[in-house]
Amino acid sequence: MDLFEKAYIPDINELAQKLLNVLLELSPGSDVPVTQLMTNFTFETIGKLGFGYDFGLLASSKVQTHPFIEAINFCLREVLTRMIRGQFWKKLPIKNNKKFEQAILLMQSTVEEVSCKERFLSPCFFIFYPFFRTEIHYLYHRP
Repeated sequence: MDLFEKAYIPDINELAQKLLNVLLELSPGSDVPVTQLMTNFTFETIGKLGFGYDFGLLASSKVQTHPFIEAINFCLREVLTRMIRGQFWKKLPIKNNKKFEQAILLMQSTVEEVSCKERFLSPCFFIFYPFFRTEIHYLYHRP
């Protein structure tokens, strides 16, 4: 086991325990929102290991999706729409274009908030931060 694995195993164990606690909160026989739970777990893992940041998505089974996740999902769907409909689509004064711009701003501000608060607490910062900045920039400035 290398130093990297040793450094992050406690954090991963903590997140796995939080996920288990959320699952134990669910009523027996109820539907398990697997997609939402795995999305929250993944987002928390990136936040914790990459930035030392806790988004609070595994605090309870009643926690909703983080606005960042909603924004990125909307933008990904909208990028597909823009690819199909052509260049003119993003210039039209329609509701989805305004929502797209707001979602990009929300993602940028979330990345800035997380990275500025916890920037040097995690060596993974230098791996994840450029990726998020590049992906958000690409979503917005895609031809």
